[in-house]
Amino acid sequence: MQIQIDRDHDKPLFLQIVEEVERLVAQGHVPDGHRMPPTRELARQLGVNRNTVVAAYHELDLRGRTTAHTGRGTFVRAGTASGRAGIPWDELLGRTLNATLDLHSVPVQEADISFAMNFPAEDLLPVEAFRGALNRVLENEGARILTYGSPVGYGPLRHWIAESMSTPDAPVTAEEIVITTGSQQAIDLMARALVDPGDTVLMAEPGFPGALSAFQIYGAQVVGLESDVEGIRVDALERALARTPAKVLYVVPNFHNPTGVTMSEARRRAVLEVAARHRLPILEDDSGVDLRFEGEPLPSLYALDEDALTTYVSSFSKKLLPGLRVGWLTGPQPVRQRLVALKQLADCSTSLLLQAALHEFCRQGLLEEHLEKVRKQYRERRDAMVSAMRRYFPDGVHWTEPQGGLVLWVTLPQDMDARELLVEARTRGVVFNAGELFYAASPRRHQMRLTFGATPPQEIRRGIKILGEILSRSAGRGTEHRRDQEAVPLV
Repeated sequence: MQIQIDRDHDKPLFLQIVEEVERLVAQGHVPDGHRMPPTRELARQLGVNRNTVVAAYHELDLRGRTTAHTGRGTFVRAGTASGRAGIPWDELLGRTLNATLDLHSVPVQEADISFAMNFPAEDLLPVEAFRGALNRVLENEGARILTYGSPVGYGPLRHWIAESMSTPDAPVTAEEIVITTGSQQAIDLMARALVDPGDTVLMAEPGFPGALSAFQIYGAQVVGLESDVEGIRVDALERALARTPAKVLYVVPNFHNPTGVTMSEARRRAVLEVAARHRLPILEDDSGVDLRFEGEPLPSLYALDEDALTTYVSSFSKKLLPGLRVGWLTGPQPVRQRLVALKQLADCSTSLLLQAALHEFCRQGLLEEHLEKVRKQYRERRDAMVSAMRRYFPDGVHWTEPQGGLVLWVTLPQDMDARELLVEARTRGVVFNAGELFYAASPRRHQMRLTFGATPPQEIRRGIKILGEILSRSAGRGTEHRRDQEAVPLV
């Protein structure tokens, strides 16, 4: 098998191997059922680390190109190598999807311990309580609740959200709430409404890849803003706006994904002042606001905003049940009107049944009961991770200690590459997100995101110990890391 790789190319070597195999199969050079070379043999042939070939074979299996049989080897899957030319789907679909979004198509690989899953723990989900709410709604409403709903959402749920958001200084009415299919849809709708190809969008760097990709797919030039322990730096925002006007500033003020940092109130007010001066719209993503387990709550930018600049989005996914896919937005009336029209085109409406069941759950006070329980659990899990890192990580490794949410950010010595560490960690049953996933351009390879929400404390400690052993060995090797061990981050 004649595979060509380019060590000077930016693309990770394991992906080059994957694409070379796919090319050889598509061109008929490799038939169905062909036995792939053993990983050690191909690694020796290409002059790369065996872990690189292991990662390539795993990716081929995930894509359905090959199948592995224990004790026999890896084989080209039947039907993969076809003599028919077929439709050139990659060309027809275009290449508007950037590398960051492409990474979202890579499934989270099975692992004994995953620090890559940014969602609630299954053992903490209130299954029975929600089943009761769902059954009560079906018994009381019958077929009416199984019809199409309004594109703006279920009235009683909108009232409940408005009441929960309202403060004496910043009241919110039900008419100002629009229900969405998760906060991701709200971000996508905002991007679709605002962004034209070539427009500039500003966001913290590193940043949430779901938002990054949503803006880039509509042609935005995303400019990353430097952040510190208080959030987006105002001087970085000023410099970016001095260079070019921007269409929108995307912010995650509470427990920022991926860093876990919370923007201080002073910084929120300073950002609003700059935005008001430049007439810059703000998209505030506050999906994790109710997962604060330390410190005092802070007012949202939306509540502080006196200039109608801010569109606010949030969700029940992180704090309750991610599978519900129920979120909401509020903001200036012209924005809401446009986003409702776009939502109606996208999916008509969010599930009426699930909205009603969610309202019943919240109305009964079950959401607050659930939050009291999970806040304690998430604090315990964060503490387990931080204390284990203090014990097992070598000198020169730094991390954030979030006051809430489910993630924290690790910065390694600059001569380390998190992608290399991920390859080795996977062989020992531990996965995480390499930092490159969270950058629009020029990613910093020596960073990684660790999630703690979905993993019990004892497993967190075991996984961190394994990572600490790998990091300690890497620190001992100094700068001798090899680029051929690159691996795709998990999402």
